Amino acid sequence: MVGRLEGKVAIVTGGGHGFGLGIVEKFVKEGAKVVIFDINQEEGEKAASAHKVKFVHGDVSVKKDWEKALEVTLKEYGKLNIVVNNAGILIVKVCKFSIATLTGIVDDRIHRRRMGKALPSQC
Repeated sequence: MVGRLEGKVAIVTGGGHGFGLGIVEKFVKEGAKVVIFDINQEEGEKAASAHKVKFVHGDVSVKKDWEKALEVTLKEYGKLNIVVNNAGILIVKVCKFSIATLTGIVDDRIHRRRMGKALPSQC
């Protein structure tokens, strides 16, 4: 049976781990040729080797890295059909709120009232 992505070529950013790796696995299973484009060289190379796909080390916020990823993809496969822009970072800022403050913020949002200084003064 032919996969739904048979004959397609994809670049998956952040494909070395997490959601991106899951996307790579599914695309390969469905018949796509995949290029993993990831800032984490170790994880990217490991994932590429495990799934027999190409790896390009790069940062999605750098235009020259995108150009390199496209160049490798076109040289290897001659086309590009799909780009999954999955790469990202998670920045968590921990704020100290009491339950009463959190309840007030949620109430403000639910009732579309202005939050005023509640959030900025707490973070």
